[in-house]
Amino acid sequence: MLLASLGCVVYAPERLASRIAPRAAIATIRMQTAEAATDAAPDLATLESWTREYFEAARQARVVEGKSLDAMLADYDWYDEFYVLTGPDVGPLVKADFLAAQRGFTLDFSQAAPDLNYLLDGFHQDPSQPSRVWFTLRYVGTHTGSTRIGSTVLEPKENNAIFGGPELHAIWWTPDKRIKWESVGYVGCKYTGSNQGYGGIGGLLVPLGVPRAFFDVGTPFIKAAFTLSQFAEASENGGRAKSPWTSLPAWWKARKDLGLNVQR
Repeated sequence: MLLASLGCVVYAPERLASRIAPRAAIATIRMQTAEAATDAAPDLATLESWTREYFEAARQARVVEGKSLDAMLADYDWYDEFYVLTGPDVGPLVKADFLAAQRGFTLDFSQAAPDLNYLLDGFHQDPSQPSRVWFTLRYVGTHTGSTRIGSTVLEPKENNAIFGGPELHAIWWTPDKRIKWESVGYVGCKYTGSNQGYGGIGGLLVPLGVPRAFFDVGTPFIKAAFTLSQFAEASENGGRAKSPWTSLPAWWKARKDLGLNVQR
């Protein structure tokens, strides 16, 4: 049954669902067929084990030992050649741009919160892409030391506990234990945790002393700046929070052509 509204044709929900579902199923079949030959999925236990190993390696290198990401990857490069990072405001960001952004980041978690850790749970495989594992992450720790972000010094305060609310993350693993696509920082509940409704690095900066008002007011401008950063000159020390379309790998563009990815 068709509903007329303001000169537009709108499908009733049951009719709309009947039209969307076959398209989604066809897209899924096409994707799985195209990737089956090169991307045989590990089982869930393996995906969870790799993910936990990756986060523990990151905590040991970046927090306990205070290493740079480059130094961490010298021990084992977790990122596939065609790696892509995405988040609510960041990305798609290719490997070179992601590593450059990390080099330009001055916050030292080994000084700020030497006991920082991750609580991971709720692992499950993506039903349409079983090489991709979804899970919930919570940051936990204590802000006990001084650090800085840019020229701003962040000092510990009396209420210095870090216990973040749930964030949804996903990792698409290759069969040789490299990360092809990493999705981070999607807040599950904005009313829960020391992150006060912000995910990713923003959710860590709030309990470290960056006022929530900074993000409340600045987020629209930050999003605009991130989007425009794709037009910035490539640099070894940051400059981009989104990679230009020409830099994105073929697999990402193929998923967009299939209607499986949205290019924002």
